[in-house]
Amino acid sequence: MHAISHKFRIIPTVLGVMFASALSLLIACGSADNAGDSTAQQGFQQVMDIEMTFDPDDLSAIGFK
Repeated sequence: MHAISHKFRIIPTVLGVMFASALSLLIACGSADNAGDSTAQQGFQQVMDIEMTFDPDDLSAIGFK
């Protein structure tokens, strides 16, 4: 009878850990619906628009290895 009571004490602990893990997973992976977040809506922005093609010699001349 002592072994049976030990099993019944571990079940709530295991269920509690499983519930806490599932809850933290839902919170961490939940969708964030931020309508005011403009960076997510903009997508990719090009930083510089240069029409120049660099050769390896150009890059080694300024010190790139």
